[in-house]
Amino acid sequence: MVFKNIKFGVVLIFVLIMGVFALSHNGATETNLLKTIMPVSVSNNSEIIEVSEKLSSVIKVVYESDNEDDLERLKTNFESGLKNCEVITFDFSTLGKIYSTHPSDFLSDEDRKLISDNKYDDIKHNAIEELYSPVGVPLVDFDKDPFFFLADFVKSLKVNTSASPDISGQSYDYGLIKQNDGSDIKDIVKLQKKLSKGGNKVYLAGSPVHTYYTQHDAVISINVICTLAVLLILALTYFYYRDMKVVLPMGLSICFGFLAGYCATKLLFSTFHIITLVFSTTLIGIGIDYSYHYLFNSNHNKQFIKNLTNSMFTTVLSFSLLCFSDFELLKQISVFTSVGLVSIYLFVIFVYPCFEFPQSEKTISFTVTDKYKKYIWGLIGVVVLAGGLRLHFNDSLTALYKPTKNLVKSETIYNRLSGAVPKNKVILVKGDNFEQIAQREEQIGNLLYANDIRYISGSKFIPSEKRQKENAGIISKFYSIHNDNFDGILTVKPVAKYTEINTTYKDIPYLKNFMLDDNTSVIYAYADNLPEFNFDFAKIIDVEGVCGKYLKQYRHIILKLLPFIWGFVLILLFVLYGVKKGCRMFVPPFVSSVFALCFASLFGQAVTLFSLLSTILILGFTIDYSIFRSDGERKSEDGIFISCMTTAFSFFALSFTTFKFISSLSFILFVGIVTSYILGKMLFSEDREHI
Repeated sequence: MVFKNIKFGVVLIFVLIMGVFALSHNGATETNLLKTIMPVSVSNNSEIIEVSEKLSSVIKVVYESDNEDDLERLKTNFESGLKNCEVITFDFSTLGKIYSTHPSDFLSDEDRKLISDNKYDDIKHNAIEELYSPVGVPLVDFDKDPFFFLADFVKSLKVNTSASPDISGQSYDYGLIKQNDGSDIKDIVKLQKKLSKGGNKVYLAGSPVHTYYTQHDAVISINVICTLAVLLILALTYFYYRDMKVVLPMGLSICFGFLAGYCATKLLFSTFHIITLVFSTTLIGIGIDYSYHYLFNSNHNKQFIKNLTNSMFTTVLSFSLLCFSDFELLKQISVFTSVGLVSIYLFVIFVYPCFEFPQSEKTISFTVTDKYKKYIWGLIGVVVLAGGLRLHFNDSLTALYKPTKNLVKSETIYNRLSGAVPKNKVILVKGDNFEQIAQREEQIGNLLYANDIRYISGSKFIPSEKRQKENAGIISKFYSIHNDNFDGILTVKPVAKYTEINTTYKDIPYLKNFMLDDNTSVIYAYADNLPEFNFDFAKIIDVEGVCGKYLKQYRHIILKLLPFIWGFVLILLFVLYGVKKGCRMFVPPFVSSVFALCFASLFGQAVTLFSLLSTILILGFTIDYSIFRSDGERKSEDGIFISCMTTAFSFFALSFTTFKFISSLSFILFVGIVTSYILGKMLFSEDREHI
């Protein structure tokens, strides 16, 4: 008795030590999906990460109210309530001053082309329309820019020329804010909710907001699976034993395994990914099985130890093979799950004997008749055939994350109000100085314009000195040929003259958004495909394309590993239980995995990297069903039933979450676990009758 207490005390000390370690090493959890997907060797030294973080550096804000006065008050209250945030404004006052004092230095791409093509009548027609436009406001005196070249240039800065949104009697305003050190997105969201009352609404969008809700949904998902699993475990445990004392060691075993997996992952990896944290909740489902097998087997002899060891070993073997990939996320999942399961196994084997567990006389007994077996096998065959024909792969980021309707609405309203459009492609431009960078941007801009591709860059706002001189020369030549008046209005002969602009990107805060560093600028191009170019100073960065590339690469790795994982498990079962029995033990998890994927495809779900990972989880969850059905006691069937119920129900609830990859993964796991349980019930029913 003393020895048991000492052993239990030692385990508690280990739990406390791991708990202290976990709390003291509670660094930031990585929520950037791009960093999660890319290999560490690439993400630690990659321009795409810099571009991604630049695109993700600001929060878009839209203000909506019933009238202009309330709108202005709402905006003021929101901006004044921000902590450690910078309000970004389009500094047109600085740019407008430059434009108005150097009107001949600026010329839109469209007007440059019209003049080069000698389409002077089109220029005059456009000028007359601008002249009589009720919303036209000249930036300079009419006699300095009679053909509205400067006005056309300013208009060309707006990428999206679509109609303004239907405001339906509401008043709108919008802006950008940037988080500084010490700023918490949670505080910004709280402020948004606080001010969104009645007719006043504040909408938030942008990558920081999406990241916040990604992490928020992940935390909710973890809480859901943990809470549901715990509640179901408590309910079923009370139903069987009418005694809640058994819950304490079961809870300790899960905590022990979770802390061990967490500590091992923290020690081996520099960052801890949010998806690893989500996957870690599967330890509840797999690890609790070990407890139920212990509870529902009265004789903890060598045969029981063998069954539990084989169950643990096959599952850990499956996850351990993920370490051979170059995907840090898979390695983290492998380490966390493997270490956690081994720890729970050791806890059950060595610590559970310290407790006195009550025995229950209750039992669950039902069988699947031969008639229903035929129907079930027939259904499986039809689903596998029909779903298999519809199987397709999706390696895009959209397969992992789908924003909520509110976030989509926020993005849509902001884009329509601001005239912005989604940034599809990014082009990095290198140069020794700002002038060289601007000239190179303009080279690329000419190519994009020739292919009718909209784009935005710093040089569109402030062209290179070379382009400014060209513009002044083109305008001067046009005036020298067509200096007559139009519509009987012009009375003063205009003169186009180049004057040097003594400013750089650094002098205009807004243009800093187009600089990655002093020697690298960013062009945002709005097209699905860009024309090929051979500029050695430029590089196309396709964030979504790169993500898809790595997701596809890792999916191929998993596809290559799966035969080895299933093959190792099958061979191990052959060695331990013989060929005939090993095959029967292998069929339920294998067939249920295939069935679950095909069943999901019938509902339009594509096969993703994490869909394939779910097949390994199904193996880990259900292989012990076969092992204990084959060589366990009669009461072990009840343990299998409870294990299945707690795990399947939790994943069923998670299949309704808004976090897309979690919902699709949970749906597959739910179908696979239930199917494996039913198939095992069918294949081992005769064996159970003779135990």
